[in-house]
Amino acid sequence: YGGAAGSRFSPDGTWLAVATGNHTVHLWDLRAIRSALADMDLDWDLPSYAPAVSHDIGKASRLEASGEVVEFLKVRDVFLRGQELADTKQWQEAVDRFSEVIQRDRSYCDAYNERGRAHAELKQWTEAEADFAKAAELWSDQSGVWYSRALVCLARDDIDGYRKTCA
Repeated sequence: YGGAAGSRFSPDGTWLAVATGNHTVHLWDLRAIRSALADMDLDWDLPSYAPAVSHDIGKASRLEASGEVVEFLKVRDVFLRGQELADTKQWQEAVDRFSEVIQRDRSYCDAYNERGRAHAELKQWTEAEADFAKAAELWSDQSGVWYSRALVCLARDDIDGYRKTCA
């Protein structure tokens, strides 16, 4: 759980908060990064940010405590609890935690994927298929989501659905 586990941009798009599985949040000043990349002739073709400003630790601490980041961390903690429950095969409790995450953040694709996995373990195929479909909608380039969705189709004897998922 030490790798990147989720991320959110600030409302103005100039900061990126990246949460890790060990409850650490890394804040990235995208203006400063873009400025450094431009200095190396590696900038991209998008509108420029306002110039980066120097930030002291006090300002960074206030940013970390902003409501959006705090809510992100709370939701992430619920997600991690759901993963712990799934790891110990407490499937219904895991479904409940992932449902709580989804209720608080409808775009949290990992929560749909993990809830789908828990539903599948409970042989709740319709619910699992719905969750994997939503995860695939949010995260279409993630092969694991499509693989899980295909397995649910096979478990339901839905050969046409399996073929469409694999196509």
